[in-house]
Amino acid sequence: MTYNPQSVPRITPSFSRVSLGKGRVATTVNGEFKLIQCSPSALDAVLALIDGQNTFEQIEQNLQSKYPLDGIRTYLSILLQEQVIEEAADSPPGNPHPSTVLVVGEGRMAQILKEQAPRRNMKLLSFPAENASSLPDILDFAADLAVIAPSAAHYGQIFELNSAFIQRNIPFVSCYYNGSAVVVGPFVIPGKTSCLECAATYHLEELNRKLRPSQRLPIAEISDLQMAYPIPDAFKDSLLEYLGDMILEEIGQFLNGSPSLHLLDSEKHFFSGHCTPQEIKTAPTTACQCCHGLSRTYIRQGETSLPGFTEVFSPGHRPIRYTTGGFRSCSPEDTQNFIREALRKTGLDIKITRVENNPFDRFLPVFRGSVKANHHNQTPYYFKDLVVHGKGLHETQAFLSASYEMAERLSASFYGDLPIVEAPYRDIKERAIDLKAYVERIVNQDTSYETFRDDLPIDWVCAKSLVSGDSKFVPAHMVFLGDNRFKGQLFSNGSSGLAAGATLEDAILQGLFEVIEHDAWMIGQANRFTLPLVDHASSGNQQLKDLIHGIHSLGYRVITRDYTNDLGFPVFRTWIVNPNSYTHYGLSGFGASLSAEIALERSVTEAIQSSDNRSVARKTFFGRHRAAHLADASDSIYSLDYFHQRDILGQGAVNKVPDSLAIRDKSVRDLIDMTIEQLRSNMPDCDVLYVDLSREVLNIPAVRVIVTGDIQLLNYPLVLVSPRTYHFGTAMQYSQSPAAYKDLYLGRYPH
Repeated sequence: MTYNPQSVPRITPSFSRVSLGKGRVATTVNGEFKLIQCSPSALDAVLALIDGQNTFEQIEQNLQSKYPLDGIRTYLSILLQEQVIEEAADSPPGNPHPSTVLVVGEGRMAQILKEQAPRRNMKLLSFPAENASSLPDILDFAADLAVIAPSAAHYGQIFELNSAFIQRNIPFVSCYYNGSAVVVGPFVIPGKTSCLECAATYHLEELNRKLRPSQRLPIAEISDLQMAYPIPDAFKDSLLEYLGDMILEEIGQFLNGSPSLHLLDSEKHFFSGHCTPQEIKTAPTTACQCCHGLSRTYIRQGETSLPGFTEVFSPGHRPIRYTTGGFRSCSPEDTQNFIREALRKTGLDIKITRVENNPFDRFLPVFRGSVKANHHNQTPYYFKDLVVHGKGLHETQAFLSASYEMAERLSASFYGDLPIVEAPYRDIKERAIDLKAYVERIVNQDTSYETFRDDLPIDWVCAKSLVSGDSKFVPAHMVFLGDNRFKGQLFSNGSSGLAAGATLEDAILQGLFEVIEHDAWMIGQANRFTLPLVDHASSGNQQLKDLIHGIHSLGYRVITRDYTNDLGFPVFRTWIVNPNSYTHYGLSGFGASLSAEIALERSVTEAIQSSDNRSVARKTFFGRHRAAHLADASDSIYSLDYFHQRDILGQGAVNKVPDSLAIRDKSVRDLIDMTIEQLRSNMPDCDVLYVDLSREVLNIPAVRVIVTGDIQLLNYPLVLVSPRTYHFGTAMQYSQSPAAYKDLYLGRYPH
C-alpha cells in the first residue's frame, strides 16, 4: 500500500482510456501512453468510486464484498503509481488580503512588476532607492516579501539590501541585468536558503583559487564594482513580462505555503531572445560574511571564548531487546509507534511504503521512504527532496530500517543550529583531532578540495570523546551531509558514522559499525586480492538460509565474500547475481556487527534493498538508440568488471560463519565499550567521538560517530588512503609486501 487511507484520491484530469478487450485497456495520462492489463469492468467499478469525496479507506470498504483487501490495496497502489489516479492536494489557504510586496529599484523590470502585481491580489510598494543611505527608510516598510530589481547598482548596495532583509527576516527575490543576461533569483528565505552574498562569494573564490594568498581579494574590495545595469532594448517586453510573471508566481506560491518553489538556491540566467535559462545552483557557504552559511552561532577564534561540550552521555545499561539486523534496546513495537509519531509531528509529507516492484518481495520486503522539498512545515528548517530505503527479514524491521535512515538523513544536514567555530588548525590543535594525520594520507592534491596550510581557516564542531570524556573539535565537513560548504574541506568522508536510533546509545553503536563497515569496504575493495567466500550453510540463522534458498529458486546466485580485516570485526559483502541479465547483473550489500550472523544478515538484506533502482524520469530525447548509459549503470556487468572477476567469479578459501556473540545480560553500552576496546587493541592511539545531531523537532536520536587513528575513510574516489590499506595484504597474509597507491583499485564502484 503506497497511500494514506485517509487521503482522498481523484481521477487524473488528463486520463483517457479505451477498452481493447481481452483484459486490456489502452490509456494516456499526462501525454504518456500506458497499457493496463485488467478487466475493463473492474476498472470502471473502481473509478466510479473515486469521486473526489471518498477516502481510500472508504473505497476499500466499498470493494471488500467483491475482492480481498490485499488485492484492492495493490490495485489502488498500481493506479496511483501509473498516475491514473492521484491524491487530491489540499487546497491552499489562498490570500484573502492583499500581500504587501516591496519592490526596491526602478527601471523596466520594476515597472513591469508594478503593472502585474494587482492582478495577483498583491499590494506593491515601490521604493526607487538603490543606495545605502536609503536603507533606514526601506526598513520602515511593513512588507511580507521583497523584490530587489535595480536598474543599476553596485555589489555593496545589493549586499546591504541582502543583509537588511535577512536581519528583518523578510524573504526576497532578486532580478537584475548583469551585462549579459537577466538574472532571476535566488529566492532567499532567511535562515533557510543561500543568499545573494553566498553566490558572489563563490564567484570570488573561483578567482582567488587561481591567485597566490597575498594576491587574493576579500569581498569588501568588490563593493564598488557594478553588479546591475539597465536592461537593454534587445530584451523584449514580452520576455520581461514572462519573467515578472515567474517572480510573482513564485511569491504567490511561497505566501500560500506551497513547497513548489523553483528559485530556492538557484539563479536563472535569461539571454536576449531565449526563454530557456541557464541555471546556476548555489548552496549556503560559511565563507559568506552575511549569513555565514545559515549558521546562527558562528564564532571566530579570538573574537569570543570557544564553546564547551554541553551534552552528557549517560546511557546507563539498557538491556538489549531486539537483535534482528542489529542490537537495539527498544522493542520493535515501541519503536514503530515512537517513530511514526515523531515523523508525523514534523508536518512533512513523509511517505514510507513497501516497494511494489521488488523482484524478491515474496521472500523479503523492501521499504522506500521519501520526503518532498518543503520550507513550510512544523519545524524551523527547509528540507530538500530525499529518498531512502530500508531492509529487513520481516516487514516491521524493513519499515524501521527505512524510518531510521530517513531520520538519519534529515538530521545530518546543517540547519544552522549547532555552533560553528572558525579557526586555523595551529590555533586550536590542542583541543582538536589530529588533522595533520589525515592530511599526510592525501595522495592526490589536484582536486577541488582545499589544500592544507597552517593558517587555513577551518570550520569546527564540538564532539565528545567516548574514550576520555573530553570535548574535541572536529572539522564541520566531517560531520554534516548535504551541499553546504564549510571552510577548510580537505577531503570527503561520505556518510561514515551517521546513524539514528530509538535511543542515543543505539544510534552510537550503529554509527560505530557504519565506520567499521566502511573501513573494511574501502580496504578490502582497494586491494586486488580475492577474498574468502562465506559458506551460507554454516549459518545458524534458518530464516536467512530460507531467504537465500528462495533467491536461488528465482534463478539468481548469492555470493558472499569475507571482507573482515585486521580490526577483527565480522564484515561481509554479498552479491546477488542475475546470470540472465547483463543489464541488471549484480547487486551488492555490506554488513558489519559484533555478531557474524547479524553482519551476514545485513549484507544479504542490503543487497536486496539496492534492487529498487527504478528510474521515474520521463524520457526527454527520442531518436537513434544508444546503450552507452549501461557502462555507467551501477548494476550492469559493463561497470562491474573488476568485481565480476574478483568477487563473483574468483576462487579462494571458504570461511564458515563464526559463532554468534553471546549477549545474555549485556546492554548496548556494554557493546559500545567492547567495540571501543577492540578498536583500541588494534589502534592504541585511536579515539572514538560523536556529535549529537538529534533535533528537538524531530525527536529521534541521531549522531555522527568519528573514529580517529589509522582508520580508512569512505571517500570517492580514493584520494585519501590509510597506512592500514597499504598493509592489508601483509596483515591478512595475502601478500609478503605492502601495496603501493597505483597497485590499488581506484576505479568506479557501486555505492
